[in-house]
Amino acid sequence: MKINITLPKFETKLLNLPYFVFRKSRKHAVGYMGKLYFLLNSYLITYLFKFFNEKLFCRLMNLFYKNDGKIEWDYDKLLFFKNYKNNVIYFPNKFRIAGSMVNHQYELNNLLDSYCLNKFELNPNDTVVDCGANVGMFYLALIQFETKLNYFAYEPDENVFKCLELNTSNFDNVKLFKKGLSTRNGDASFYINSASGDSSIEKFNSTQVDNIELVRLDNENHENIKLLKIDAEGHELEVLIGASNLLDKIQYICVDMGSEKGEAKENTVVSVVNFLYNNNFSLVEFNPSRTTGLFKNNESV
Repeated sequence: MKINITLPKFETKLLNLPYFVFRKSRKHAVGYMGKLYFLLNSYLITYLFKFFNEKLFCRLMNLFYKNDGKIEWDYDKLLFFKNYKNNVIYFPNKFRIAGSMVNHQYELNNLLDSYCLNKFELNPNDTVVDCGANVGMFYLALIQFETKLNYFAYEPDENVFKCLELNTSNFDNVKLFKKGLSTRNGDASFYINSASGDSSIEKFNSTQVDNIELVRLDNENHENIKLLKIDAEGHELEVLIGASNLLDKIQYICVDMGSEKGEAKENTVVSVVNFLYNNNFSLVEFNPSRTTGLFKNNESV
C-alpha cells in the first residue's frame, strides 16, 4: 500500500510559543480581540506546561485539548500516556507527550512526511529497521498503511525504551533491541537528554551519562531490508559505516541529518550524502525543514 497523507496548513509560529498550540483549529482567532485571546490563552498553557506537576499538568491540559483524547499519568509505571483510537501510547515525560497531546493524527502523518515518505510504498512482510526508535512513533505511523511489517527497533535510552516496549507490545513481528548502532561492537558512553529526545553517542553538554551496548548493524543478521530509518542525533555516518556489509540488501534509507552532532551542533549532510553516493545510493527527496533525506539503492528493483 502506498503512503498517501495530506497535512493541514498551520499559521506561522509567533513570539516563541510552543509548537503544539498551533495544532488546534482557531477559527475564532480573527481580528484584534481574537488574536489577543489566542496569545493570552497560549501563554497560560505555556506556563501550565512548564511549572505544574504530572497529575495537575494532565488535568489542566485536558481542559484545553480533551477533544483529541485525554492524557494521563500512570503512577505505577511513572509514565504519561494517551488513549487514542482504543490504543494506549506511553511517553517518558511531558515534553515527549507534547507532540501527541494536540492533533495526534497530525503528529503521525507529519513524522512520515518529514522523512520524505509521503507516497512511499509498503507491502506485506516488508522489513523496516529503525535506528533511534524512541517511543515507537515511527512504527505507529507506518502501520496506519501496512500492518504486516517486520519491524526491528534499536533504542539505547533506558528512559524511552520502556515506552517503546509498551507501545509495540500488542503487535506481531516486532523485535526490540536496547542497543546503539555504530561502527563497532562494544560499550560506549551515552549522553542523555530525555526531555527533548536528543540523547546521543555524540558528546554534548549533558549532565547525565549512561553506559550502553553498541553493535554494528551488519553483524545483526538482517536480510532484504525495505527501509532503514536513521535518527542517531549526529551519529548517522557511524551507523551507516557499521552497515557497510549490509548496504546491498537495503532498498531505501531515510536519514535525519540535522544539526545535532556534538557540542558544535553540526549537521551531517555532507558526510552522509557522500557516503551513500559512494555506495551506490541516490537521493530521492530532501526535506530542508528537518534536514532529512530519502535515498534509494540504485541496484534495487
